[in-house]
Amino acid sequence: MKKLLGIVVLGLLLSGNAYSEQTLILCTKDEGKDKGFSNSYLIDTEKKQIYFKNNKTSKNFKELKNIIIYETESDVYEYVVELDRFTGKKKVLWRPIDKKKQKKMGLKEDEYESWTETCVAHPKKIF
Repeated sequence: MKKLLGIVVLGLLLSGNAYSEQTLILCTKDEGKDKGFSNSYLIDTEKKQIYFKNNKTSKNFKELKNIIIYETESDVYEYVVELDRFTGKKKVLWRPIDKKKQKKMGLKEDEYESWTETCVAHPKKIF
């Protein structure tokens, strides 16, 4: 009986990793001048982190139902991204921080340039 209880307890302790999920996704831009451009990301749902291949950084994200949302801001630009985990559609809102550059691009105050991307889970870890 003690052995059976020990096996059950160990099984429960080790099964916690089954709920953690790391998914590699490949996203391709649907429209605009960079149509067809691809980027890959690693999403860790347990740590609520998204890892970017291009600059080897990560960002915390929040998840509402099936939508992953994260924001990135630097001294130069601001991104707001929504990724639907079920459909694979990614909506990106982007704008420069500098108001003069926004105006030069034809963006009004608090307006973003936007585009969509189609994302698919990738079977292999490529970074």
